[in-house]
Amino acid sequence: MSTNRELFIKTKRNDEKRRGVHLNETEIYSLLIAANGFADYTELIIHFDDEIKNFEEFNRNLNRIYTGEPLQYILGKTTFVDLDILVDHNVLIPRPETEGLAILIKDYINKYNIEHGTIADVCTGSGCIALYLKKQFSDSTVYASDKYEDPLLVAERNKEKLNLDIKLLKGSRLQPFEERNINIDVLVSNPPYVSEMKDIDENVLNYEPLTAIYSHVGTHFYDSYFRHHMDVMGEKFMMAFEIGYDQKEDLLNLIKRYFDEEKIQYLFKKDMYGKDRYLLIFGGYHLEILSKNEIKEASLILKNNGLLAFPTETVFGLGVVASSYENYLKLVKVKNRHPDKPFTLMISKVEQVEKYLEVDEVSRKIIKNLMPGPLTLILKAKKNIPEYVDHGTGFVGIRMPDDKFVLDLIDAVDEPLFVPSCNKADEAPCKNTSEVKTIFDKEIDACIDGSCVGGVPSTIIKEDAGKITLIRQGNMTLAEINERIK
Repeated sequence: MSTNRELFIKTKRNDEKRRGVHLNETEIYSLLIAANGFADYTELIIHFDDEIKNFEEFNRNLNRIYTGEPLQYILGKTTFVDLDILVDHNVLIPRPETEGLAILIKDYINKYNIEHGTIADVCTGSGCIALYLKKQFSDSTVYASDKYEDPLLVAERNKEKLNLDIKLLKGSRLQPFEERNINIDVLVSNPPYVSEMKDIDENVLNYEPLTAIYSHVGTHFYDSYFRHHMDVMGEKFMMAFEIGYDQKEDLLNLIKRYFDEEKIQYLFKKDMYGKDRYLLIFGGYHLEILSKNEIKEASLILKNNGLLAFPTETVFGLGVVASSYENYLKLVKVKNRHPDKPFTLMISKVEQVEKYLEVDEVSRKIIKNLMPGPLTLILKAKKNIPEYVDHGTGFVGIRMPDDKFVLDLIDAVDEPLFVPSCNKADEAPCKNTSEVKTIFDKEIDACIDGSCVGGVPSTIIKEDAGKITLIRQGNMTLAEINERIK
């Protein structure tokens, strides 16, 4: 009888000679762990030089893999984010994209204070999304529904294994919630959305449940959710869906058909592969929206120490009057930003630079030739600059945008603004009003309606004693800067 080490080496060597299906080292380890009845990889390594306990099981499972059967079905389990999930041929194997959906929901609920007393996972399959959300939000009532009995049996086993109290309902789409008069705060679904059989991998067709993948009309389930959402949701709600990468336009048409766009916000998010994969819709989360013609109203909000989001020639900015330490603290809080990271001053006239910063020959050339524009210039601060502006570094960033509305707005306020990118820390900057409304509703005072064509934050450079250092690359390159100031 072979040892585990010998079988590992032999299997790996034979695998390299094969055509078609191949195994990686992790998969071989998994087969050995299962055949020995070990708990994990550590136990396998401890007994790596012992004889395998069940060679027949190892060999049988190895042959199943080489016929194309997914390892997860062979082992009867998989992982979903941080959960160990049981699976069989009655449920889809959870994909990384679906893990992304679950994490996205958790993040939005936590960061943007979304009401989540009742969460419903429709087309639940193994129950993985519902179970993950129940683990994150233990005080929430979490429902998991499915049209078919067999997937619900798998979800029941996972519920018991993980000791997470989700409520299982049998029924199609929103029907079980309508019948029981259940009001949902957060609706999530990864429904069947593939409408072309040719787009389904052969192994998926052979082993995974087609009813969880294929829909004759790819947007059929979303159409039903949108059409009936008012039957199970109140004025305040969140919907989160996994979608087909090519369904954005069709879903936009459905949103326009079934929703009052003045009462909702929606955004499409990309998956790890850069494809449109998620749709989020929010109802009842509103902030004041102003047009670019309402400069007086916008300037009054800023003068009254309010937080205002507005489009620039790069991305949306989030502005406050810079002369108030309280404003600075509000901006730090709303952006979830580390308090040691300074903000850039935004000005409306090049003459204002020398009021706050020390300007030498090189920086004067930069200001003359590159401002206004998509550039942030860090220079030595004058001694009258408050410590919360330069954080004791002696340097401050300053920017003059190439955007008439923003320049007019700063003129109307009549003093510089702090204007970092409009985003939460470590997230992508907002590029349109809908994104601002979704992310900052209730946290800021108003938003100027619009969108940003550029979509790339400004280039940041630091100039000190004639030396220019690139801090952050934007649309303007260092080579271009050096060329223009010759």
